[in-house]
Amino acid sequence: MLADAIDPRTSTLRLYGEVYANTAVHTVYISASEKKGNATVPTRSGFGTFWGPGSARNASGCSPGKQSATRAIFAGLYKALSSIDGNCTLRVITSSELLIKTMNYWAGKMVSEQWSSGNNYPTMAAAVLITTSRGW
Repeated sequence: MLADAIDPRTSTLRLYGEVYANTAVHTVYISASEKKGNATVPTRSGFGTFWGPGSARNASGCSPGKQSATRAIFAGLYKALSSIDGNCTLRVITSSELLIKTMNYWAGKMVSEQWSSGNNYPTMAAAVLITTSRGW
């Protein structure tokens, strides 16, 4: 119903809540890549998270399930979120416009639609991790 419709900002605010904590800021760079396969070699993809030179939190990995750069970038976000405690601010630097738009604009709508799309699980996992671990 149109009367029940809410704008993206409001739905995202409902998902994550107000940002009101003045906490330490941690910066992570997240990237992903994909090597297209062919008839004999399957597609492969992976991610990297970079916290700084020599950081123990720097990581890389393969994307889970069906290989794609999209899955890899969300796996990288999940890895980054899993490596910090909930009482800090995380600044994510990425070239993935999809990741930025999904987490900042579309995730709230996905929640209001009860994650009905089969492709929403990486976003759901990251959003759940954000909302349950922030410790506020």
